[in-house]
Amino acid sequence: MNEIEKKAEEWAAGTGKKVPPPALPYDEKLVAFIDILGVKDKVKEGGDDAAQIVTIMRQIRTYVETECNSSGKAESLHSLQIGDGFFIVTDIQCINEICKILSTVQWQVLIDSQMLLRGVLTAGKIAVGEDDKYFIGPAIIDALELERQNAIFPRIIYETKNIEQYIKKEDLKFKYIIEDQDKIKYLDFIGYSIDSEELTGKKLNQLLTEKKVNETLKERYEKKIREGKCEAKSAAQKYGWLISKLAIYGIKVV
Repeated sequence: MNEIEKKAEEWAAGTGKKVPPPALPYDEKLVAFIDILGVKDKVKEGGDDAAQIVTIMRQIRTYVETECNSSGKAESLHSLQIGDGFFIVTDIQCINEICKILSTVQWQVLIDSQMLLRGVLTAGKIAVGEDDKYFIGPAIIDALELERQNAIFPRIIYETKNIEQYIKKEDLKFKYIIEDQDKIKYLDFIGYSIDSEELTGKKLNQLLTEKKVNETLKERYEKKIREGKCEAKSAAQKYGWLISKLAIYGIKVV
């Protein structure tokens, strides 16, 4: 018996009436969850001053809302911020739009906020609360578990097994889904952004230099390596993963 059923039973017992537990109107939807990496370090750096981290989270919230609203599918997109994470829920037929939104947001987080994120795109049963105040359902649990266990690096994994229950391969037009070395598929936000913004190798390097992305990645990677602790090594691996992906496009960071 879940919590909702328990409360219904308690209420019925108090009134002397037997009522069925409330039903949740689950729908089959695409569910994305993204989690901002490095927030703990920012909190430590800020000490008693929360201004920096609040500013960053507002920026990222703006990225999410702007991309959802400008996608042409705004009425079908629902987003919810929980701490330093964001859920985006949309209709199954919006598969190509959600892939573009997620890739664009990940690029903006890197370029404009100099932060990393990881996440997952999956599909399943979910209920959306009134005014997007809450999301609930098996797909939410799946998304959280997949993000924690499989995303690992700053990548948004594409959960093929769940998504292909609802979407035919021929309906997926987004071509920037690639398989990583561990056989997990993820959204190639770098490749997508290079093509959509028509960035040559020279322009890409210039952009990353002007925005101090190269400098920031190098400093954080080397700092974590020097710290030597297990947690720091894990963080260094995340930076190292992204650095290696940039190297594929001719960007040498370290």
